Amino acid sequence: MRDKPPKPNQGDATPADFPIQPHAAQLPGADYSYTVELVGSINRELGQLTEAVNGLKEQAKDRDKKHEDLVKEIRAVAFDVHGAKTAGKALLWVLSIIGTIIGICAGAYLEAQFSKPAPSPPPPVAAQPAR
Repeated sequence: MRDKPPKPNQGDATPADFPIQPHAAQLPGADYSYTVELVGSINRELGQLTEAVNGLKEQAKDRDKKHEDLVKEIRAVAFDVHGAKTAGKALLWVLSIIGTIIGICAGAYLEAQFSKPAPSPPPPVAAQPAR
């Protein structure tokens, strides 16, 4: 096996320009009024957001109820349209059957009228001798 070349700067694990953390003595004093004010404003904003979300939920419920009512109305109209189509088809069937019967009767009548044998002409009148 080959030996790996050594990596450069394997000495310290912490870089030289690493920021220095302040000691406990340098932390701010007992005055946390800014933090308390910040937390209070965040709570106020969260309360407003909660109210807005609840209002949107109520609006969504109202919209869903209106949507369901609209769907019921559309289904009722679709049922009425289906009934009208069925009645229209039944009416067309009845009219076509009546029309067929009238056509057959008219055809038979016209055939009877125009297929009679032509009347035979009267016999020719013979010339009478002069007396």
